[in-house]
Amino acid sequence: MSLIKGLNIIFTWTTFLILFEPYHDITESCFYDRQTPNQNVFDKQLTEVWQSYSRNQRRLKRHSKIVFNPIRISPIYSFDQQLLSEEREALQNVIERAVRKINALFSVVSVEGPLLLPRSSCPAIFISGINKGKCARIPKGYTGEFCMDNFKIPNTHLQGFVIYNRTSPDPINVYKDGPGLANADFVLYVTSQTTALCNPYKTSALAYAASCQLQGEGRPVAGQVNFCPRTVKSQKFDEELLYKTAVHELFHALGFSNKLFDKFQKCNEYGECQAWPQPMLQLSDGVMRLMTDAVIREMKQHFNCTTRPDFGGPIEITNEKPSSHWDSMFMHSSVMGSKEQKPYQTLIDPITLAVFEDSGWYKVNYSHADTFIWGQDQGCSFGLKGFCESQAGFCIGSHTGCHHLRLSKARCNAPDTSTCGVFATDQKPCFISSNNSSSFDEEIFSDSSRCFLSTLAVAENVYPEQGMQTQEESGRCYERKCQQDAFFIRVRGGDWILCQPGSYVQVPNYEGAVQCPSHQVICSEFIYPEPSKADVVPSPITSTNRPAVAPAPSLSLCSQAICPQEPEKTGYNAAEVVHRFCSLVLGNILFTLKLFFS
Repeated sequence: MSLIKGLNIIFTWTTFLILFEPYHDITESCFYDRQTPNQNVFDKQLTEVWQSYSRNQRRLKRHSKIVFNPIRISPIYSFDQQLLSEEREALQNVIERAVRKINALFSVVSVEGPLLLPRSSCPAIFISGINKGKCARIPKGYTGEFCMDNFKIPNTHLQGFVIYNRTSPDPINVYKDGPGLANADFVLYVTSQTTALCNPYKTSALAYAASCQLQGEGRPVAGQVNFCPRTVKSQKFDEELLYKTAVHELFHALGFSNKLFDKFQKCNEYGECQAWPQPMLQLSDGVMRLMTDAVIREMKQHFNCTTRPDFGGPIEITNEKPSSHWDSMFMHSSVMGSKEQKPYQTLIDPITLAVFEDSGWYKVNYSHADTFIWGQDQGCSFGLKGFCESQAGFCIGSHTGCHHLRLSKARCNAPDTSTCGVFATDQKPCFISSNNSSSFDEEIFSDSSRCFLSTLAVAENVYPEQGMQTQEESGRCYERKCQQDAFFIRVRGGDWILCQPGSYVQVPNYEGAVQCPSHQVICSEFIYPEPSKADVVPSPITSTNRPAVAPAPSLSLCSQAICPQEPEKTGYNAAEVVHRFCSLVLGNILFTLKLFFS
């Protein structure tokens, strides 16, 4: 006890000497803060000390923990008369589901106060005179800010701006800040309008989206999604399809975009961020790959590729340019593939989520990802030309089989007999009960059914009138029952038969056999349960990835790149500044003591 007491005394005196000796004049002023020294001399000394303090404070902030909170997305609906009231309500329910899912997946450094969107147009600023650096005019005909398809952002969501002339320090026009959006980190404008991209004779688009406003550090804070009205109409409304579509489009607006990749930041554990080494997109083995750390980590782990340091995410090439989607040959069934898939076969995979981690703007909750098995543990060559012909999941020609998730029968979509394709669903899923007749008498459609590769045919000695030769292997729907590490199958009118993965089983009264796939693919529920309205919002995530985010600047009409911001006000009187300085230094000493003894 006496030793600890002695150390405390020594440390206290040492701290006292370190604190007060270098700043003798300032600490005296701190004790005599009511005195007013010579203002000019004091301001010079104070400026030097304050600059030194600010540098130290920034160093301390790099080591402080940053709190990320679940992203708060505020949907704003703007529907015209193309939708009926019940159709609007149905679409709103879809959006709310997508927002809840993304709230569970992503966390950000929360916007302080209401979210106000910056204005983007200040074509001229004063380069000299009393209003140097301030906005001189706005473009002729300026009427506001717009998103995507000429959607006008409400003025209530926008920052104000101020315009000056050459002769007066007072503004000639002042537009005040709108009230903004409370409790929001991102605003999503939702529309349903018939546009050129919704023309069914030219495109098959269900919806499309884009970000339209960025924060100072590059993170999107506003976006628009437009749902083509024909997809929302009651006779064509498919809630599950539109839900996965909404998630896909929101991912684009939040950052999965070739227009935003170059704004991603690489942040270290001390909160220091810098742009990713360029180029982020590189050609490797004939595949365009996104070369960022988390993406490479998830790719190598998923495909079990340990020998390639450049095994980045495969980006689809469209019109000889990188697109904003994965290459579906390598990422079949990913939510960010470009090809529309059945909603029950569209998965929110960890590799996609890694893109958002690498943006530097988000913390990702990977526990809410779906189970992604396409190409799992298949190595670095999976999907490459010259290798895919012999790899599981790929096909050549147009024969039928099973989708790789085994939820439905499928047909090979290879464009020709020399190119690999994948089994794309073109039939009713096995897990939906059906009264329709099947081409195969032994099939069962039920919520426990899955697709199996089979050559079963009714034995000729059982039903002579139906007897036939063993058929070509094709996808069939049979019931399955899972028990721990084993599963059983049953055909119509038969008993449960143990199916050992990798083997073939025969069925009484049938010729041919059924192939038994892995337990994982037959017994997995691939889609992670959605969060409900009653679910508690996840706890804040503490990180050291980057500094806290202040609201976007609210004065300038133009972006930082075009119009410089005014310097921060430094008009404190001497006593105020000395008092603030000493208080902050003492606070840092207490913080140091806490770190020393913790």
